[in-house]
Amino acid sequence: MTAKVKIGKATYPVAFSNLALAKFLREEKLTLADLSTDIAARLDYLSTLRMVYRAFEDGARKAEQDLELTFEQVCDLIDGKPELMNQVMEVINESLAVQTAGAEKGQAEGN
Repeated sequence: MTAKVKIGKATYPVAFSNLALAKFLREEKLTLADLSTDIAARLDYLSTLRMVYRAFEDGARKAEQDLELTFEQVCDLIDGKPELMNQVMEVINESLAVQTAGAEKGQAEGN
């Protein structure tokens, strides 16, 4: 799922594909098994910000655009528009629900 978030006059695509998930899990030293637990309770705020940045990065990749924002700039955008965090987390949560449902279905079929 790719969505767009509007900040001022700029619009940015955001997504959270399996690639974004894999990169994030590696950065945070987590595994797919960790997704079955309450992962939000295990993440500190900096990790959550990194997850949001990965969504901007992945959205740009899927839209075949260069991401012209650094991690720090994304954090600054959230400072200026706090509801941005919730908008992007909704995209991430929807994507994770689809990805974990697919993984569970694959495991059930493999047994």
